[in-house]
Amino acid sequence: MVKSLVRAAAAVPRNRPLDVVVVLLDHAYVSTVIGPIEVFHSAGLLWQALRGEPTQPRFRVRTATVDRRAVCSVGGLTLKGNGSIRDIDHADLILVGAMDPTGLAAVQRRRGLLDWLREAHGRGSHVGAICSGVACLAASGLLDGRRATTHWALGESFRERWPEVIWQPEQMVTEDGRLYCSGGIYASLDLSLYLVDRFCGREVALQCAHSMVLSMPRPLMEKLCTPAEMSLLAQRDAQSFLRDVRSWSLGPEDRKHIDQLLTLVDDTLGFVVFEAVEQTKKQLSAERTTQFSFHVPGIDIEQEFTREEFERGAQRELDAIVAALDGTLQRAGVSAEAVDLVCLTGGTARVPRVRQALTQRFGADRLHSLSGLHAVVEGLARQARWLLNN
Repeated sequence: MVKSLVRAAAAVPRNRPLDVVVVLLDHAYVSTVIGPIEVFHSAGLLWQALRGEPTQPRFRVRTATVDRRAVCSVGGLTLKGNGSIRDIDHADLILVGAMDPTGLAAVQRRRGLLDWLREAHGRGSHVGAICSGVACLAASGLLDGRRATTHWALGESFRERWPEVIWQPEQMVTEDGRLYCSGGIYASLDLSLYLVDRFCGREVALQCAHSMVLSMPRPLMEKLCTPAEMSLLAQRDAQSFLRDVRSWSLGPEDRKHIDQLLTLVDDTLGFVVFEAVEQTKKQLSAERTTQFSFHVPGIDIEQEFTREEFERGAQRELDAIVAALDGTLQRAGVSAEAVDLVCLTGGTARVPRVRQALTQRFGADRLHSLSGLHAVVEGLARQARWLLNN
């Protein structure tokens, strides 16, 4: 898993730039096609050019419309592609931008585009879509049985219209079976950097972000800051990677965050900080306001939190927890009624939003708060006693 943190070392070598086709649609949000075009164009080129180093462009980008005609974007800007989608004989990656939601009702009538996307994916192309443009992938049938995200406000209507898709609108980026989706208009940059990382390695993605003065790639920062990865960051190759990230970070705020992360790793304080977070979540389950305090050399945090602030700031993560619970039950073929005992081990389970979701699914009488250390043993013991007595 450490190697997943340094994907540059594991990137598949390429002897040519990857062919990218960005599809231009009528009523498109132009930033969702121009942004990715510029990110892909810059990969392997802009960082090197700014530093006076030899360039190695990693992508060759073309644009295409459905029928060669120019299209009119939101705001009236006219976009002319390099040709028709049917002129494309090969594409390693295809990307569909976001469109005005008022035109989504007619997406099923875009038969030429939908058929072409299915055919291209069948030939091995990777296919992505941004925000409302994900409707094109859903309407083509490519997303059936697969995970996908879209704009948060479209999640419910998309779930009703395409119930075969495993919708996860709480996620900013999803990948499933060579299909990629992003959650919002400006998440097009997150998805673009994610794809640069995916195809060219993390070093190229970070160089690309740095040279374009973009924020640190959000999927990367989320991965670096999850409890499951913290212990792995102490490995030598991961620490070397983090120090490289620091040298590439974009400003004082990014650098400060990386410095704090390095302090946690160097002093093996990961468990300590996450325990402090857990205690704060437990306090917020009982009180509407609490104080988060964490003080070690190099890190001084003293901040008041309200329950409303926490739930608002953690909305995406809380939605992801509930969606993961439902998905686990669905994949296991188990109904909520068949679950006899639910062990609540940490602060997250006490958050009212999560507690409410658990109560709705399992009933309050089956929820039991246990210590995290002994939860599995205690849960199995209780189940064994129940089986013996019944």
